[in-house]
Amino acid sequence: MAHAVISGVLEQLRSILQTDQVNLLAGVANESEKLEDTLVFIQAVVEDAEEKQVNNGAVKAWLEQLTRISYDAPISGEMTCLRVLDLCDSYFEELPDEVERLLHLRLLDLSNNGEMEKLPETVCNLFNLQTLKLNWCGSLKKLPKGIGKLRNLRHLELEGTHELSYFPWGLERLSFLRTLSKVVLDRDGGKGCQIGELKLLDHIQGELIIEGLGQMADSIDAVLKKKDKLRSLVLRFSEERQDADGEEEKRKRIESVLDGLQPHTNLAMLKIERYKGNRFPLWMSSTYLPNLVKLELNWCNQCSELPALGRLQNLEHLELVGLGSVKRIGCEFYGLGSTDGTSTAGEDSVQSVVVFPKLHTLQICYMEQCEEWHLPFRRGVEIFPKLRTLTVHDLKLQMLPPGLGKLKSLEELNLGGLKLFQIDDNVTLSAQEVAVFPVLKKHTLSCLWEWEEQGDEIKLPIRRDEEGGEGFIMPCLQVLSIRGCPKLKVVPHYLFSPTLRSLKISSCPQLTGRQPCLPPLLEELDLDGDTGILSKSILPLLISGIGSPDHNENDYPNLHSFSIWWSEESSLPQGFNQLTAIQSLKFWSCEFLDFTPEDLKHLPMLQRLEIFGCPILEERCRKRESWTTNSHIPKIVLNLKDCIPE
Repeated sequence: MAHAVISGVLEQLRSILQTDQVNLLAGVANESEKLEDTLVFIQAVVEDAEEKQVNNGAVKAWLEQLTRISYDAPISGEMTCLRVLDLCDSYFEELPDEVERLLHLRLLDLSNNGEMEKLPETVCNLFNLQTLKLNWCGSLKKLPKGIGKLRNLRHLELEGTHELSYFPWGLERLSFLRTLSKVVLDRDGGKGCQIGELKLLDHIQGELIIEGLGQMADSIDAVLKKKDKLRSLVLRFSEERQDADGEEEKRKRIESVLDGLQPHTNLAMLKIERYKGNRFPLWMSSTYLPNLVKLELNWCNQCSELPALGRLQNLEHLELVGLGSVKRIGCEFYGLGSTDGTSTAGEDSVQSVVVFPKLHTLQICYMEQCEEWHLPFRRGVEIFPKLRTLTVHDLKLQMLPPGLGKLKSLEELNLGGLKLFQIDDNVTLSAQEVAVFPVLKKHTLSCLWEWEEQGDEIKLPIRRDEEGGEGFIMPCLQVLSIRGCPKLKVVPHYLFSPTLRSLKISSCPQLTGRQPCLPPLLEELDLDGDTGILSKSILPLLISGIGSPDHNENDYPNLHSFSIWWSEESSLPQGFNQLTAIQSLKFWSCEFLDFTPEDLKHLPMLQRLEIFGCPILEERCRKRESWTTNSHIPKIVLNLKDCIPE
């Protein structure tokens, strides 16, 4: 920033030196040339300082002070015709009052001024202002009371103003407003902004966040319905104030608020947060939101039923988080009636229905009362035909919904926080189906507190409608992560798909010595924290195991990366010497781990050794003799820096 200021001054000086007026004045040219030389020198110093500030705190502080000084300079009277003023990243706490003299200003950019808590009222005298940018002013708490006087304002940008809690009355006067990132409502009937003021702002486009929703004092009918250029809408409710009204009356008023905030049918993204009503409005359906692409319902913990969303023809992303009163995900959620997908005129006439036809991402999390999840697979009904990513966390499910493995497009499945975990053991495949989770590529299992496999009982029966043998389970799986499963003793063999490329096991302290063998094509293996017997020996993964033929040390030519994180062991795991194809080796936060350089001599292809937070190993790597012994390793990284021996 300081460099930019000096560069601007230097350019102005050079243009002046080229004028005839300067050449006619004796001696002025020589003095001006000396000044130019001085500024060039200063510019070089500043350029050098800006390069050094990354590693030198004193230089950085000096540059910040220089920048502040440059902006503390008084605004000249000759600048009153200025149209654009860019003061982003200027580090000031208060905007100078002199700005009010810039009556012709069209654009004022004050973004990224993290210390500025408020704007002076004088800003409201800039009657020609069309664009006011306050993005990422993290300390800004309120807008000036006279903001409504800026009748020509078209763009008010407030992205990242998380502390902004007061919006003055008068927003309705800004009839030309097109961009309004956020509005904070006054629900107490004071002098702050009211929801009704949005009714006249029909030119609003792009994204709008409405904060402070609750029991509103004024009417909200048709506030958003006419805003056809609005594409993204966030409705953020606040905690209810204490009053004499009963809970039932409060609930009805809050529900009427959301009922009245029906958006235009062109809306593409909708997020509703902390809504306290017991039901969602009827306008959350395909008829009223035909163009909706993304929907997020977060922490609406009083709603006991999900809205009917399955017929939203363009919905691609759905997030359901913190709906703590929902106990069941059933046919109503899919928008199915009792006759959908059933025969209407004989055995060969079936009403075909596609549920969530374009949905590719579904996230269902923190619904602790949800005990049942139904997937209505039946004749004439197609469910989630394009679903690629499914995340299910912290539900009270007894088991995953039957038929989940039939989803033909599912590529990523993340499961976690399920108190009882059981994969449906009664999977039936049709004659045309050959696999369960046929295209699944990435699978994460985390925080499954009660998941326990005993080894001999590990199985997942697959039945076929017709004779033809068993089907395959996850035949395309490439990435598997198992984290935080304290009772797990044996990893189910069906998770070790022949196509598996990456395996991470973390915090599974009960793992025993009876494990399935690693797939021969595995490329990456990570062990994190206490992994039971695997913390001491990886032999159970390398020798003959459950459901696997015998393997030897030459069976893993593709295993190029091996990492150990947060281990309390003092030595490398037994069997490490059988991994001869390792190219990248990483040890993080292994406080007691120690080994000699000789222990790595069996790794001729090792290209990178990374050590972080391992005090014993760090000391070894700093010694000259260790460096000489490990000269075959091209790159050694110690605590995120290239290691140079002493």
